[in-house]
Amino acid sequence: MKQPELGIKLAALRKAKGLTQEELVDLCNISVRTIQRIETGEVMPRSYTVKTILAALGAEFEELALEDTTAHPLAEDAEAVQREERKEGGLPASLLSQLNLAVVFGVVYFILGFVEAAADMARFDGEMVFGEWGYILLKLVVLVSFLCFQQGFVVLGQCYNNYLLKAAAMLLMAASVVLLGYDVVSLFFASAAREAVLMGAAITYGVIGIVYAVALMRLQGVLGRAALFAGLFELVAASFFLTVVFAPIGLLVQAPAELLEILLLFKAIGLMKAQSGFLELA
Repeated sequence: MKQPELGIKLAALRKAKGLTQEELVDLCNISVRTIQRIETGEVMPRSYTVKTILAALGAEFEELALEDTTAHPLAEDAEAVQREERKEGGLPASLLSQLNLAVVFGVVYFILGFVEAAADMARFDGEMVFGEWGYILLKLVVLVSFLCFQQGFVVLGQCYNNYLLKAAAMLLMAASVVLLGYDVVSLFFASAAREAVLMGAAITYGVIGIVYAVALMRLQGVLGRAALFAGLFELVAASFFLTVVFAPIGLLVQAPAELLEILLLFKAIGLMKAQSGFLELA
């Protein structure tokens, strides 16, 4: 299907759902100007852009039976269109590799999280089950796993113009680096302020967690209920962290949240690969 028929069809689907262009933007994270230009036939979008819009509208890609993806005569030159659509979710191979690594490291982080919790509890009781250097090594591996895992959400934020998610993931990464640094330093230098630091960390993770949760839920239009439930679990966990007293419960709630986030990354990879496949066939 060529323009302007494609734009007319997409506009009709949007109106049939009772959505304004601004409401559609919230669901698919594509700029309102781009949606306007597609609907008016000014540009011929690539198939992955159409797929994202259709997913938000609850329609199937095949329904449109795309016959040609060449630019409309009124469109900008092909290079300009490509630059604009790359901002809306085009995925270079390097970013796809980062998402694949994020899934792997997410699983590693999830498993090591239980080991880390046991080591921290033993340390709190005055025991070092792995010794000081074993504890430090464990912390470093956990940190690297977490950073690589969260990098996946930085990529998702970049691909779907969800800058809130990108910022929240980066803040979580920074907070984790600071906390690990304190954990390691405190092994060699006694600190009477450890409880205060842990309280501050719980509040920090709580505040960032709320932002992170909202950002995840904003992906619901593209990635479905997995994004919604991941966000809800993060929101509950963050709320417990903010109380400080019930922070341990927040850690328990984080476990299913992390599993859902791994699923979310896996689903995003599948969707992006499918979109790439449609692009090659178009």
